[in-house]
Amino acid sequence: CVEALDQAQAFLASRQLLGEPESVYGYRSRALGGWSFSEYNPHWPVTDCTAEALRACLSLAPIVSKPLAADSLQKAVGYLLHHQNDDGGWPAYEKVRTPGWVERLNRTDVFGKVMRDYSHVECTGSCIQALVEYRERFPSDRPHQVERALARAEEYLGHVHMQEGKWGEAKLALYDALKRAPSSARALTALALAALGMGTVLLIERIASRGKALKQIMCSLNRQLGAPKLALFRLLNTAAKLGA
Repeated sequence: CVEALDQAQAFLASRQLLGEPESVYGYRSRALGGWSFSEYNPHWPVTDCTAEALRACLSLAPIVSKPLAADSLQKAVGYLLHHQNDDGGWPAYEKVRTPGWVERLNRTDVFGKVMRDYSHVECTGSCIQALVEYRERFPSDRPHQVERALARAEEYLGHVHMQEGKWGEAKLALYDALKRAPSSARALTALALAALGMGTVLLIERIASRGKALKQIMCSLNRQLGAPKLALFRLLNTAAKLGA
């Protein structure tokens, strides 16, 4: 079992971008420290892939024979901090760098809001959890930057929280169809609440008024996912009590 974990750790270490790849496609966002989604497109790292890889490496560190070097972990955190959008959330590939009018240049008939990389609940949730776990392991590394990033991310999740008491892609949907059928709501709600439960500011005051909806969500999560994480359970239960 330990040998398998060593191999997994070595694989992750080999896939981290430890330099800026040359690009013939013009100015691109920072890649240093990130992990990509696809094995066939390794030079385009993604924020939530980087966050989850960072979390895995932090978890494996006490177990494997050769944990990821602290310098590599720091580069991953630098990648995440660099890519946080001004609204506090995280995009997938690159932070918003262009004005909103570029959407007028979109010539597709099917896709909307694709000219810029907007913030997403799932990316933000993963990045929050990664930064919280990194802060616990390396509390002296950029403490003010990490704390500020977490506070801004929590504000973003509070802002995009829906009236029904859930989180989903409906507010920032790339496809108009998702506005009518946000099927990702259950998973994104679980991810957002787990991230908030790990953070420093739980935004209880904001979501407490939606206690009935949160009670329904908690029951649904228990049925679908089994017993939730302790932090998630405490957050849901406390918010439901305050909002009841």
